Amino acid sequence: MARSVRGRRFTTNSLRHILENRAYLGEYRHGDVVIPGGMPQLIPDGLFERVQERLAYNSRGGRPAVPAPDEKPDFWLTGHIFCECCGSTVSGTSGTGKHGERHYYYMCSNKKRKKKPGGCAKRNIRKEVVEGIIMDILTETVNSPAMRVITGEKVYEYYSRQNSGDDSYRRSLEDKIKDTEKTLGNIMKAIEAGIFNETTRSRMLELQQQKNMLTDELAAEQLRQQYSLKPEHVVRYLESFTGNLSNPEVRRRVLDLLINKIILSDDSITITFNFSDDRREFDIKEMAAVIENRERIMDILDRRGNSAYNDELRGTDTAALCSSDFFA
Repeated sequence: MARSVRGRRFTTNSLRHILENRAYLGEYRHGDVVIPGGMPQLIPDGLFERVQERLAYNSRGGRPAVPAPDEKPDFWLTGHIFCECCGSTVSGTSGTGKHGERHYYYMCSNKKRKKKPGGCAKRNIRKEVVEGIIMDILTETVNSPAMRVITGEKVYEYYSRQNSGDDSYRRSLEDKIKDTEKTLGNIMKAIEAGIFNETTRSRMLELQQQKNMLTDELAAEQLRQQYSLKPEHVVRYLESFTGNLSNPEVRRRVLDLLINKIILSDDSITITFNFSDDRREFDIKEMAAVIENRERIMDILDRRGNSAYNDELRGTDTAALCSSDFFA
């Protein structure tokens, strides 16, 4: 019987502890203190996240997650998603299948009024499909080093355009300092000419104080510009989210950070991104098939030691996988 490092019997739970151990990501933990990068990282972030998803999938016996009857499902795209047909908001709803099973959808808020003027006839689309596509895009953006760099550059370009006029403040401070120095110079000439009284003394002190204040402001502005946002700052910020998108709070933060609006039609999802003019359209069935195929292949590879599954992998018909019915 295999033993752990503490000499205890090695069980299934021991293996699960290894698979869920974030120390392999280089995360050092002592009590409540967590230090990312505090120790050498042994496995890639993307692999760790896929393992967590597989563990969750296996714990349900291969079934999709279904909220308990008294648990309210989390439609986390609400507020970002809109109907292409009428422009209204799209929110969550549910329905009961023929055998009493519960299904969850994203539905246009105008659909309930489809028989009335201004009503919308757009079809409902399964919650897991819409969220799966968006989650795939967020995961790719956060976990891919190349995508983090591209996103960092786009955010920096946007920031630079928005703050292109900031240099005028620095120039105005420099102009004010020059004017103050010029006035001080004139007073010094007057003093050298023998004109020195309480008025000139008071004015000289006032100007010197003004120059000191302007010089301090200029130094602060130069420091702010020196340490202003850079592409590498954005990259490091995105890196902090890698492997954590299964956390609802982290997922919402990344969604708010990256995506401005999601436009949903019967056949496609169009996404507009923050900090750029990017507007990308994705075919729902194609994207859903790509995600499903990837998960299926990962499942087969996880069990590749079984010859039956090797045969299944060789005989996988990706076209057939695209024919799943994702719509209500």
